[in-house]
Amino acid sequence: MNTGYDDVAADMPRLSLLFFAPECVNKSILEAYDLYLEHLYRTNRFDVTIMAPNGSPFAEKARANGAQMHPVSDFSRKLLQRTPQLWPILTATRRYRFDVALAHDSYGCRGLAQIARRVIGVSHNDQFDGFQTAQKVIALTSGASETGREILEEAVPLEVLPYPYALQFSEPVDLAPDDEPLTIGTSGPFIDGDGLGTFIHAAQLLHQSHPETRFVIVGSGPTEHELKELSDHIAPFIDFTGPLNATEMADLIDIYCLTDPEASYSLPLCEMMDAGVACVSTCANGPMDILKGGMVAPLVPINDAFLLAVQLQELLDDRPLIRRIKKACFERIREEDFDAGEFERRLISILLGHKIFASKLSDFFHQMMEPFPQPSVFTARLVNLSQLRREMPLSPLVVRVENIYFDLDQFFWHPTRMLFAAFLKGDFSMAFELPELPYAYDALGDFMSAETLEFHHDKHHLAYVTNGNNLLKDSGLEDKSLEEIVKESYGKNAGLFNNAAQHYNHVHFWKWMKPVAQEGGVPGALAAKIDSDLGGMDQFRADFINAGITQFGSGWAWLALVDGKLAVTKTPNGENPLVHGGIPLLGCDVWEHSYYIDYRNARPKYLEAWFDNLINWDYVAELLEAAS
Repeated sequence: MNTGYDDVAADMPRLSLLFFAPECVNKSILEAYDLYLEHLYRTNRFDVTIMAPNGSPFAEKARANGAQMHPVSDFSRKLLQRTPQLWPILTATRRYRFDVALAHDSYGCRGLAQIARRVIGVSHNDQFDGFQTAQKVIALTSGASETGREILEEAVPLEVLPYPYALQFSEPVDLAPDDEPLTIGTSGPFIDGDGLGTFIHAAQLLHQSHPETRFVIVGSGPTEHELKELSDHIAPFIDFTGPLNATEMADLIDIYCLTDPEASYSLPLCEMMDAGVACVSTCANGPMDILKGGMVAPLVPINDAFLLAVQLQELLDDRPLIRRIKKACFERIREEDFDAGEFERRLISILLGHKIFASKLSDFFHQMMEPFPQPSVFTARLVNLSQLRREMPLSPLVVRVENIYFDLDQFFWHPTRMLFAAFLKGDFSMAFELPELPYAYDALGDFMSAETLEFHHDKHHLAYVTNGNNLLKDSGLEDKSLEEIVKESYGKNAGLFNNAAQHYNHVHFWKWMKPVAQEGGVPGALAAKIDSDLGGMDQFRADFINAGITQFGSGWAWLALVDGKLAVTKTPNGENPLVHGGIPLLGCDVWEHSYYIDYRNARPKYLEAWFDNLINWDYVAELLEAAS
């Protein structure tokens, strides 16, 4: 993919970059240091200097590889953390010695701002306190970025940039034959709070109904003795294998569970997906993005052994479902999100974005000085302007162009320039946005709990919005309406369609429900249409609930207008009547995350409660009137 950054950046001079790598014992974060450094060297666009504590494993490794080092003593490190204004003195570095600093920890940002013109922070563990003085912060996931925006109070732009993954497997491993028991496994660092205890409790529950199933825990670490004692007490059938590599794990495990409640990223999860192992995970930020909010593989609430056991039991009773999840996992890890080239391109755009944008803005400004163009030229110019607005790293009211400041509020007298100012100020956007709920989280009472709404709206719908915006870039559909994006991406761009369709579905889903306290029956025109087309309300209710019950796996039950008549339908995953020649009037989400917290696996009970108590019939009637 090329958005124009490569061509512009190739002509720019090399920049001096300070790579700030504080001491760390977390193996995955140390590997991330190496990952970032490898890609920075490979671009050949930066003169990299590494600032790291003396004696740290990363510093020793970098020095052995011949990297340019700027060591920091332990005494200086402690002083620097408390007195950022002393950074130029204590590091013997003149002010603004570096063009950009890449800070892999928040505590150094204030001090780095004394010796680098721009500071880009990287949050490897979903912690954002201290990054307030950075010019931009990189988060690993959309969920983490949302948390970061709340903590940073929208004062610092955030970019979502997941780690790339290097594929190890060329084809998926085989599932155990139907006449043989399956093996469910997990892995972890064996430290407090890693979720392995949740897996042990879930195995205890599941063993009662599936005693033939084998359970294994892979790895070793500080809490290994305590976990084995717990297992001996409540689940002595669990095998502890010790450390295994990816190939050995994939050959052993049929279903992989990630139970870490704070996983900002999980290499074992990626490795098992690469091997085509069916996966189940908690709803931590990393797995939420990796598994596309549950569209690829099931997600369960954090630290909930019961719901984990329920989900695993559903899989054990349905081998075709396991095979579909295996296929989905194998395909997902091969998407562009995990491509090393895409990671490098986006990293460069983040580090150089302000300079690249200034160059492109200068070119565009010269176009603005031309006379008012013909309509065709004007339209083409707007398309370019839309792309430029999305690339813009900041949204100032005053933009610097060729060392001259133009107040955009005064830049209004030319029609093209007026639109130009609107774009730069962010007054126009076609991007997906997460809507506010039209009622309080607890407004639906016992029929849909506040916990479900928070989980469903704030996590799942947000994931569709964030992933959809990322996939919308360079799709050719950027300036289309949401409905047009859904229709035109169907069958052509699976990733974009899945997220855009689910965004469309959920925008209406929240409106299809009303607070319990709000009265209201079926409006007359709608009731008459139901009587004539569907045989009356009782028959419609039975057909609609049956559609939801019989929808195999995740999906939706629908009331749609097709060729002028009402019809009850069902669709898998995120599909909706729009892509099948219909107009959606009412839809009920039967993905597990919509009802598991409140109804466990009782989907029929959920559908009955939803139909009888939550439907906003006035909104259904409005859609029918608009469609007619």
